[in-house]
Amino acid sequence: MIILEGGQALSATNKKSLLTDLKSDGVKVSDISAQYVHFVNSDKISDKDKAVLENLFDYSEPFQEIPHNQQFVVLPRLGTISPWSSKASDIIKNSGADVGRVERGIIYSIQSEAEIDLKKLTDIFSDRMSETIVDNVDQLSDMFSVGEPKPLKPSAVNEQGKQALVEANKELSTGLSDDDLDYLTEEFKKINHDPTDVEIMMYAQINSEHCRHKIFNAKWNINGLPADASLFSKIKDTYDKANTDIISAYSDNAAITRGYDSAIFAPKDGVYESTDEPVHLVTKVETHNHPTAISPDPGAGTGIGGEIRDEGATGIGARPKMGLTGFTVSNLNIPELKQPWESAPNYPDRIVNALGIMIEAPLGGAHYGNEF
Repeated sequence: MIILEGGQALSATNKKSLLTDLKSDGVKVSDISAQYVHFVNSDKISDKDKAVLENLFDYSEPFQEIPHNQQFVVLPRLGTISPWSSKASDIIKNSGADVGRVERGIIYSIQSEAEIDLKKLTDIFSDRMSETIVDNVDQLSDMFSVGEPKPLKPSAVNEQGKQALVEANKELSTGLSDDDLDYLTEEFKKINHDPTDVEIMMYAQINSEHCRHKIFNAKWNINGLPADASLFSKIKDTYDKANTDIISAYSDNAAITRGYDSAIFAPKDGVYESTDEPVHLVTKVETHNHPTAISPDPGAGTGIGGEIRDEGATGIGARPKMGLTGFTVSNLNIPELKQPWESAPNYPDRIVNALGIMIEAPLGGAHYGNEF
């Protein structure tokens, strides 16, 4: 592995924010600096390729080191390929360099009264879902290693019944409901099959609210009387009553409404020419509540990505033009700016608080959308 240093990784605003967060958590740090560092999955590269990489990695202000008593490295979660790596590898290849995969990390240097336990710094400096924090680069010898697949782990449903799935549900954190567990127990017993951990996880993902909209499609009662339609049917009600200019709806992941005629400049038989064609409008709404609450920046980013993907996969030649991002959160509880109506925070420790979501998620959506 070859390591190439980069420039400054911390703006003045981000530095101030980090120092504020550390102070709020009772961690005494007087100064911080951060430097980008790039890891190349090669034992040796030519001088020409090294020059290309050094030019490409010169994308920020020169790094200025500070006196420090502790350093640590934040890098993509081991065993994963980061979005940055995917983009950078394409750029490097198109620039003519012949090197292996590259990844990027940040070396933080802090000045404090005494060395601080990394556990206290993890949530402030890294994203638990997508990043790893280590003491130094010497711990990264296996950064590009590919692990052996784990063996499938079956759950003994035919022998232990539902209890086997209850235990698997807890171990895998799949969040299956009691009804799900009853259904799976019955179905797997019918075919005399003990489901593996992979099969249970696949069911949990495919049958989730995010994919299946079980709540939106469920039967429900109003004042004890059954409703005549599901919530999803109610959403479709306007389409049933007025759909004159709707070309496609509810049959794909985006809708097409009638647009206007326009001159389109495009290639035909290898020659660009202008033709008058109908230009219809593709509209898509994507929700990413859970991933954004767990990891706001990439969670919101992949929400934008899902929207762009579904628009591009609907009809022929759909092109994204603009995206709007909206957030609904609870009280922000901004430190030193508490408002009279705000109550004490009440949320599971696995998710980010409202203020954290509002600071990070809009940036994630903007990054992904603008870079696309």
